[in-house]
Amino acid sequence: MVKKIILTPDKMSSLKGFEETLDLLDEPVDLHEAKGGITPDRGNDNYQLYNYLESEIERLNALDVFFTVKISNMENHSPTQQLIDLQRIKLEQTRQTLVSLLKNPSSPFMRRLEHLWNTAIAKDES
Repeated sequence: MVKKIILTPDKMSSLKGFEETLDLLDEPVDLHEAKGGITPDRGNDNYQLYNYLESEIERLNALDVFFTVKISNMENHSPTQQLIDLQRIKLEQTRQTLVSLLKNPSSPFMRRLEHLWNTAIAKDES
């Protein structure tokens, strides 16, 4: 059975010289030029729709890869506990640094406490 292939005029012109090669195929091919092919004005809406659908397919494929590969990887090898442990270590280091700075007798905090002690509480005892 002869395969009938309908091509646009520009596709037909690009195949010129390859007719003999197409005859070598297992199945005979009959090329026909499409009638009234799509002109740029008529095909603009179709092109925009096709372009939108192509980009939508790429977006959905990216989402599919994200949810099937990356999410399962995050579940199997979650960095959450390591990050929590790291933050606990940093919090403890910050706390120790702050306490050592506040315990210094010449720190502004200790001077204020001494001033409050001398003005409010020490007067009551004498």
